[in-house]
Amino acid sequence: MRLDSSGNLGLGVTPSAWDATIFRTAQIGTGAGSVSLSGRSDGGKDLVLGSNLYYASSSFKYVANGTATMYRMDGATHAWYYAGNNTSGTGANISFTQAMT
Repeated sequence: MRLDSSGNLGLGVTPSAWDATIFRTAQIGTGAGSVSLSGRSDGGKDLVLGSNLYYASSSFKYVANGTATMYRMDGATHAWYYAGNNTSGTGANISFTQAMT
């Protein structure tokens, strides 16, 4: 377990990639199978549960090759998203498609 100076928690991983100015995050595992739970730290109401993703430089990015999924709750809105197979490796920007609200 690692707790970084920004308040992000990693279980089996160092959560250094997360942009702590927006989200406080708990991440479990590495690679495409990683799971993260994030809450906004800037007064926003977002809660994000995702796999194979992290937030940096104003966008969500892939942790590794593979697909990414995200559930996002913003106030009273609940939305589910998916993204196609990434072949560019860690740090590639994610273009999500909203599947359901």
